[in-house]
Formats: sequence, C-alpha cells, structure tokens
Amino acid sequence: DEPGEDEPRQLTFEEWRQDLFEGPDLTREGSFAVVSAGEPVAYAALSVDPSTGRGRNEGTATAAAHRNRGLATLAKLAQLRWAAENGIDRVVTDNDERNAPMLAINRRLGYEPFTERRGYLKER
Repeated sequence: DEPGEDEPRQLTFEEWRQDLFEGPDLTREGSFAVVSAGEPVAYAALSVDPSTGRGRNEGTATAAAHRNRGLATLAKLAQLRWAAENGIDRVVTDNDERNAPMLAINRRLGYEPFTERRGYLKER
C-alpha cells in the first residue's frame, strides 16, 4: 500500500521481487533494508550507472505497522551515503505528489523537484 495512491498496485511478492531485484542496474551493495526481529520492515533500493556517476532510487518503503519511526529515512540515508562513497554524485527519486510522508523525507534529505511526470489516458 503506497500512501497517496487511489488503488494500491496488487503485486505478488514474486512479481515485486522480479520487477525490483532482477533489474540490470540495481546495486545490492547500495540497497539497504532495516530489519526488526529478523524481518525486513523498511528498504531503499538503488540502481546506478557508474559511468555517469548517477543513481536512481528504485523504491523506498516501510511496512505499515512500522511507519512513522524514521525507518525509511534510515534506509535512504544509508543508500545515499553508499552512493557518495562509491562515486555516485547524483541520485534522483520520484514519488506521488499526494504521498506527503515520502515528500517530507525527500525534502529533509535535500531532494528538490526538477520535473513533473504526467500520465494521460485516451478514451475511445
């Protein structure tokens, strides 16, 4: 469930895993999870292009029962520190403009808007 979405995407764990972890640019070394009682409760995934020194946040999330504790911020901070230590000088991210909690995290971490993505639907 992604805050701000009208209809949360319904993916099986396997679909989510394949979509995220099978990407050719994903760096496992630069992607981090916060673990509580042996279970992952938050994560921030990172794709990088070392040749350009650029990265993209591929997703940051916290399990609903663990939200509002700063865990997504911790994961994203670890990701950004890893990126800086490994020659990645720019990391971009995106999120739904209605997802106020993630917008707040991104602002605190110094992200600034640079473009707006829009989707269109042509009715027949």
